[in-house]
Amino acid sequence: MYDKSRLKLKNPWIAAVLAFLVPGAGHFYQRRMFKAGIYSVCILGTFFGGMALGDWQTCYYRKDAKHTHYGYISQFMVGIPALPALVQAKRYRENVVLDAIPLQNESLSGIEFEGIYRSQGQAMTEGVPIRGSLNGQVARVDTESFGAELHNAEFIGIRTDNGEEFGLTLEGPPQIGHPISPSPDRMFSCQVVNKEGLPVGYVDGSIPRNFWNWYQMPLQESNLEHLHGTLGKRFDLALVFTWIAGLLNVLAIWDALEGPAYGIGDEPEPEPDSEKD
Repeated sequence: MYDKSRLKLKNPWIAAVLAFLVPGAGHFYQRRMFKAGIYSVCILGTFFGGMALGDWQTCYYRKDAKHTHYGYISQFMVGIPALPALVQAKRYRENVVLDAIPLQNESLSGIEFEGIYRSQGQAMTEGVPIRGSLNGQVARVDTESFGAELHNAEFIGIRTDNGEEFGLTLEGPPQIGHPISPSPDRMFSCQVVNKEGLPVGYVDGSIPRNFWNWYQMPLQESNLEHLHGTLGKRFDLALVFTWIAGLLNVLAIWDALEGPAYGIGDEPEPEPDSEKD
């Protein structure tokens, strides 16, 4: 244990818990300000640097028959910044794996959309790139299979290839991704109709998913394939950054619990022998 005669530290167990929850907090509690700043900046900087490098999808907890993310053991040691993964894994299992999410109507008013508009007969490689916002309502009509239909739906925006204003009337049953998923982008596609209500084409693209419905969700095989395909080795490097951050915080927790390590030559001066004096 630390030498109480050399450095007066506050309760080391409280300091260790604080150091686990927030890197640097335990040393701040002990008034060791320089180390508090060093640990906080280095550990949190490494962790969130890895998160940013991996499109904020490198920290997650998943343990099932197909995949076990052992790297989360190290990420867990960063404390509070990594703990949402445990909550998100539970939510994903309850709402997606077990299909327990309640079916509700959903408003599209002001929702951003980016994708492709294709008229009837156009090939998958053709179409007009568009970006703008949706308006309308998604009404759930089938409680068995997530069936839905659009009410008063439209797209208002621009063509991204030339900047021209662009508007579409949307109708029919949409294809829309689950509200909860590891990806920040949510698939959305539906039919486009003219003023007479006749189908003239369709839109295919994505709308943003609510932050809490994707952040630190357990990545599935399709998500991992997509990240490795788009980020390449950058995703692996991002994972390593988050693992290193957790290992560094183990050292910080130990330092908060045990205090500084004294070396040779740091021993306290012996008290003078009164008889020899």
